[in-house]
Amino acid sequence: MALHPCISSAIAASIVALTPVLAQADTFTAQSVVTSATLYPTGGEVVRRARLQMPAGRHELHLPNIPAQSAQSFAQSVRAELTNAQLGPIRVRPDLQTTKENWAEPEAEARKLVADAKATLDQLKSQKAAAMDEVTAAQDGLDFLTRLKAPSGTAAIDLAQIAAMIREQSALAREAMAQAQARSNALNDSLNDAKAALDAAKIELARIADPDEARVTVSLSLDVPEDGEVSVDVIYPIQAAGWRPSYTAQLDTVTGDMQFERSVQVTQSTGEAWFDVTLSLSTDRPERSTDPSYLPPLIRRVFDPDDMRPMARSMAADTMMLEGAQMTADSMVPRGYGLNLMYDLPLEQTVYSSADEATEFAMSVLEFGPQMSVRAVPLFDETGYLMAAFQNTSGEMFLPGEVRLYRDGSFIGQTFSDSIGAGERAEFGFGPVDGIKVSRVIVDANEGDRGVIRKSNEMESAILISVENLTDRVWPIEVMDRVSVSEQEDLDIKWSSTQIPSEVASNDQRGILKWVFDLEANTIWTTQLTERLTWPDGQQLQ
Repeated sequence: MALHPCISSAIAASIVALTPVLAQADTFTAQSVVTSATLYPTGGEVVRRARLQMPAGRHELHLPNIPAQSAQSFAQSVRAELTNAQLGPIRVRPDLQTTKENWAEPEAEARKLVADAKATLDQLKSQKAAAMDEVTAAQDGLDFLTRLKAPSGTAAIDLAQIAAMIREQSALAREAMAQAQARSNALNDSLNDAKAALDAAKIELARIADPDEARVTVSLSLDVPEDGEVSVDVIYPIQAAGWRPSYTAQLDTVTGDMQFERSVQVTQSTGEAWFDVTLSLSTDRPERSTDPSYLPPLIRRVFDPDDMRPMARSMAADTMMLEGAQMTADSMVPRGYGLNLMYDLPLEQTVYSSADEATEFAMSVLEFGPQMSVRAVPLFDETGYLMAAFQNTSGEMFLPGEVRLYRDGSFIGQTFSDSIGAGERAEFGFGPVDGIKVSRVIVDANEGDRGVIRKSNEMESAILISVENLTDRVWPIEVMDRVSVSEQEDLDIKWSSTQIPSEVASNDQRGILKWVFDLEANTIWTTQLTERLTWPDGQQLQ
């Protein structure tokens, strides 16, 4: 099948674009494309490649149209790797800025080539699908004829006619199926050509520079020992790119399982699209300092007491200077990410240039059996919140990132998770459980006064805490409340609870009480928490 003229033009244009143009006897120009990229949380490093046939000898190779904000900074960081050639000096110069008028027409033509190539590919796919539908229809006809039987008692002459009809129709069905299969097979080469033309059109579109984006030309001096293909990889860092982890936690409260999906969101705004690149993600952070902090000597002085005041001012100034230096050092200490890791995406990827949109790639799906509980904080909340604690048994560290939370298939919100090391325990909150009602009220005294009695050097309080389970299932409950804590011997604090707390310093926090229990359906749990504070006369309580 002949290709659309636009597609043939696209293939021809791509071949010309990849073929070096001999400007002088020893000067070549070739287009390069990004073939791989290693991204860090901030920034990255890309490899762009050019391949071309070169004769033996010393040559100058120009690679234009490379996005870069500054030719000077680009020249300081670029390096090159060659196959079948020796590298000499590398020079970088700014590309001449194209005017909007000169740029608009080729950009429109390139976009039309992409659209035409895609339309041709879609048309060929439709033709192949139609041919395969005919194959299926013919096969269905054969299957029907095979199952066809004459009614009982049919005369012999009629049986012969039926048999002849079945043979004739079967032959026609097989012929139709063979012809449709042949048409489908014949489209395979055209489909491959159309796919190649679409890829070439995309590369051409990516090559065209927006005049608002700065570009440079990299010139390399090459010594080619013999005629043949030379491959050039230009490697350089970029700032307008990065990646961040993203997670989705889906909790099934019936089975008690939690599915943890890991993905990464990649962004790049270099000014060109990356088509079919090998993408790697590193947890390294090149922007961090490569050397430890400088530790200055601690200089002591002796001084005459008569000069104490001026010297005190001098020492105060020195102290302020040292403290300022220490504060600066502290502010530059990197966040700990554990061991550095590298993730290689299994397939070649396409990442478009955009400052506002991220491309998300799935990494893995893990299964955990979390420990579920409903946590109630009666001092602040009127309902319990579902919590799921789990251990990271994946063997890998989970980097800090946003976590989308789903409970029984419904999206309930998102949270931010700090890093979770391999083997470390973590906990996510999965929203309120409306059927768990919580209350915390001050108990009335018998005399009719409020439950908080305060004198000049004494204060007493009585609090009633209750948790009611209005659901139809048993829930493990954690109730958290607090009592006063004293750091002075003169302030005496005594407290009691009708239900003994499971922990009296939860999470190593003094005065934080926790009650852990299972609450049956349609039942209420209560405890009364009393507290008495006394202190010497003449002093005030804070």
